Amino acid sequence: MKPCASVKDQFEKAKAEVQKSPDSATAYIELSYAYGVSGMYREAVEAAKQAVKLRPDDGYGHYQLGLYYYYLGRYKEALAACKQAR
Repeated sequence: MKPCASVKDQFEKAKAEVQKSPDSATAYIELSYAYGVSGMYREAVEAAKQAVKLRPDDGYGHYQLGLYYYYLGRYKEALAACKQAR
């Protein structure tokens, strides 16, 4: 699936932000979202994992991780990640 122009722009901005601020969990969350809306769920999981690693107490990173695990059919991992999102 090819992303539309606005999604592609968002994806490029998110990638640039990660390069600029590699220690920013927010940048990885944005990258995860951009991958996700592009249908690139494995990449979305990897970006969400990095966000969780950088900011383990932030529920949104865990939520995104669970969401994209769910889209990949990895339901046990999705549930575990979502439980961490509390």
